[in-house]
Amino acid sequence: MPGGHCWSRLRCYAWSVSPAFIVILVMAVYLLLLFTNDQIEDALLGASQDWSGGGGFLDSRTLGLCLWTLVMGLTAWFWARLLIGLQRPLPVGLPAAFNLPANRTAIDAALHPGAIWLPRLLGTLAPLATAFAMWRAGAQAGGPNYSTGIALALLCTSMLFLVIVVVRRPLATALAARSVGRPGLAAALTPAAGSAIAIYASFRNVPLLPLLVALALAALGLAMTAAALINSVWTGQFFGPLLIVPLGLAGIIGGLSLIAFLTQEFRFPLLATIIAIALISSSLADNHVLRPAAEASNATPRGAPIGIDKALGDFPGSGNHRLLIVATAGGGIRAAFWTAYVLSRLHDELNDNFDKALFAISGVSGGSYGAVVYRAMLRAVEVAGGKAPCHEPAGTELVRKTKDVRNHMLDAHGPFADCMPVFLLPDGLGPTLISALYPDLEQRLLPVAIFPDRATALERSWQTAWRDSAAEEASGLMAGPFDQLWAPGQAFPILLLNGTSVLGGRRIITSNLTLANVNSPYTKDFADSYDFGALTPLRIAASTAASNSARFPYVSPPGTIPGPDGDPVDQVVDGGVFENSGAATALDLYEWLLINAPEKGFTAARIGVLQITSDPDLNDPSGRCGAAATPPGAMQFAADELSAPTALVHTREARGAAAMQALQARVRAATFDPRQKDKPPPYFSLRLSRQDARQVAPLGWTLSLAAAESLVQAWPPQDAPTHCNAVDLKRLVNWLNDKTD
Repeated sequence: MPGGHCWSRLRCYAWSVSPAFIVILVMAVYLLLLFTNDQIEDALLGASQDWSGGGGFLDSRTLGLCLWTLVMGLTAWFWARLLIGLQRPLPVGLPAAFNLPANRTAIDAALHPGAIWLPRLLGTLAPLATAFAMWRAGAQAGGPNYSTGIALALLCTSMLFLVIVVVRRPLATALAARSVGRPGLAAALTPAAGSAIAIYASFRNVPLLPLLVALALAALGLAMTAAALINSVWTGQFFGPLLIVPLGLAGIIGGLSLIAFLTQEFRFPLLATIIAIALISSSLADNHVLRPAAEASNATPRGAPIGIDKALGDFPGSGNHRLLIVATAGGGIRAAFWTAYVLSRLHDELNDNFDKALFAISGVSGGSYGAVVYRAMLRAVEVAGGKAPCHEPAGTELVRKTKDVRNHMLDAHGPFADCMPVFLLPDGLGPTLISALYPDLEQRLLPVAIFPDRATALERSWQTAWRDSAAEEASGLMAGPFDQLWAPGQAFPILLLNGTSVLGGRRIITSNLTLANVNSPYTKDFADSYDFGALTPLRIAASTAASNSARFPYVSPPGTIPGPDGDPVDQVVDGGVFENSGAATALDLYEWLLINAPEKGFTAARIGVLQITSDPDLNDPSGRCGAAATPPGAMQFAADELSAPTALVHTREARGAAAMQALQARVRAATFDPRQKDKPPPYFSLRLSRQDARQVAPLGWTLSLAAAESLVQAWPPQDAPTHCNAVDLKRLVNWLNDKTD
């Protein structure tokens, strides 16, 4: 070890490599993101379709990706090499300015080849793995793409990296040798050649070069932080997730490696100190507190609260009209797009028979965002005097993607189906990532809440997507107060957006209705759940209402709910943590309607349920939309350690499936007629299936063109009885159109 005796060569080498484990770990994270993360894979797929300049090879975004993977590779190589302590003496006879200090870690000469190539291999992984990941994604595109050109550019980048790190020493040594006997030239070459061959000027025994590299990365990080604070949406979408990830990870490598290096030099637990500071700061400063709607001051005053009893009394259905409850499951932008598309197609094709029947939508996660977009489109038509809810989108790429998606829509479609893509295709992942890796990460070390969090960046991306393409009169709906999505005195369709309480574990329902008991945050008619409106007087934006339900763990932080006095009363995370289908809340509502709706003329046969799901791997006992459930097997790796968290994750999915089955069984029981045993109940399911969708969209907040096209293909064409959704769609349409039992 430094300054001591290495009684074991292997022990010395292991000690010197252990700090470099930081670099190895971060590079492993990058590989996992490239090859196992559906969202990054879809971003790669989108790049293969969109980056067309020079066949992808010379596209400006390709060059940017090459640059940042090169920066990441050089950063990994530099710090791994430094932390291992790899320093070799120069040839004899060079000027004194080029002499190196003694080997810091006493690595045995026999271990030098491995020590030399480990940092080089780590650095090469960044562009090389990205090239293979891009080629792999392009092979799945199923159409014209530019993945080969982009992959070739990245392969050239990996070769450039090897040239830099392998050839640099002979070149620098040759330059140094030429300076022998030429003091002026030696003095001129010392900064450049000396740095290239790891000659460090010292400042209090700390080499200056790593500090300069760290400062350069810090300056880049500060610039990205400033850009994210000025406009996280524009910056995140300009760079995109594929450029933000290597850039951010390069900064993380530099920061953590500098900490490890200084810990080595000063024998002070700097990393533990920083972790302690972060823990203390987190208890003093919370930048995850929910914020009021940005345009609340310009909005009309909040109307009188409407309870569910009054809402049922105001429901326009009468006589033989139907009453429909929609439960829509989570699944990120995939669920949002599919939910909005299903609702839009039904709206365009059935008109009043759908609109007047739609009583409530219970949503979770991405399904909640899709429901909010649909409700906003309904309101936009009202505000704009009957005009379409959108105009042509801004930006040539969005125009092209929207046009391509519309071209893949099956059969005829109307204004809502036309408009829906422009609100859901813009990238929400880039703004979220740039906020997460820069201001939100830096906030963890500050004792005062200064920076907005990554959930705010995601919400702003939704607001911007709406503002840029919505009808001018309705452009502020997504940033404006949630209650402004309904005209005063109106309530339909009711939105029930399901989140989860962090410490309570129960549902937190954000709704346009008042659901709570008097003087209590507990809901009156929904089992063991909180009414968000009773927890806080905050008038939140429509985007925040969706975000309350769509805070997927770690992608978005828990949202702190301020009480009447400003102190936190609860924290809300993704509704899918409780159950991911929206069926639990829909079942509560259905039970309530069975008791109360007959007074309005709605018998059980006239109360229907539509379940929208976007999980392509969801089991289907009927066999139309997927395989029936089979035993999943057993964990083979680290079962003792990983079984509990794995079970918790899968419980989320299983509870959603159980809730859907319970809802379906309740509808069947309520409508069962022994005289018509074979008549199916008014329970309908429209879902995303791998057999109908060519390219299944990922779980996340950005969609490639291929993924968006696959979603519209999940809508059954006319006269396609074998299509997954054909049977239930036909039944639903007949049920809505039929005015008799």
